Amino acid sequence: MSKLSMFVDDQSHYRFELYRPIRIISQKSNETLNAWRWLTGERLEIEQRNRIGVGRNIDDAFAIQAFKQVMILLKRAGYAFVAICLDELETVNELDILRRQKLFNTFRHLLDDNPKNLSVIFACTPAGWDEILANAYALARRISRNVIYLDNLDENRLASVISGYMQNCRTDIDALKKHLNEAEETKECFSIYPFTRSALTEIIRLSQGNIGEAMKYCNLAIDRAVASDCKYVDGEAFNRLLPEFQR
Repeated sequence: MSKLSMFVDDQSHYRFELYRPIRIISQKSNETLNAWRWLTGERLEIEQRNRIGVGRNIDDAFAIQAFKQVMILLKRAGYAFVAICLDELETVNELDILRRQKLFNTFRHLLDDNPKNLSVIFACTPAGWDEILANAYALARRISRNVIYLDNLDENRLASVISGYMQNCRTDIDALKKHLNEAEETKECFSIYPFTRSALTEIIRLSQGNIGEAMKYCNLAIDRAVASDCKYVDGEAFNRLLPEFQR
């Protein structure tokens, strides 16, 4: 955001309220912190707002207008595409009905006002999405063309996930390969070590294919295996290490 200040000319500096704190951020003055606080939606007292040259806080009504100003500035800076990722969209269903509908309308206006060069990715539970379909048809109609339901993990997909994580954490690869070649139970499971194929079966059973749950159990199993001096984690060892989660 501070680099974007280079693309704020004097005319837009006075035209767009949002650009004033952006310039302050780039200057690294005593008011930089207040400028950041204001940009992230934190409420400032009137004296603090006056010092950074803004007349109001960024509330729900001003948020869309502020975003438009950011998009204009990004376009000047040469950014052709902006992506917004919003996780746990289902939590909006916990709001009271007036606040929920207001937020749904805000999302709808965000999409309508930016038909090009903007991608908004919502992540939501299936149950939460069904509730949104029932209560926010105008919004759901705009985003329901591109709905992807994530399938539960199977053993092969889980193996790929674990392998990807482990690949970034390996240290002495040669020593590990030598160790695995000496152990009959693990010599064919290098990519997912310290887990074996039988452990994957138990992880899938316990997590029911949910990737978040599966990663939680893997983390716990590895920590406890290290503490217990386990050489590897097969199905039996996995259940022994995580007794409180067994169903």
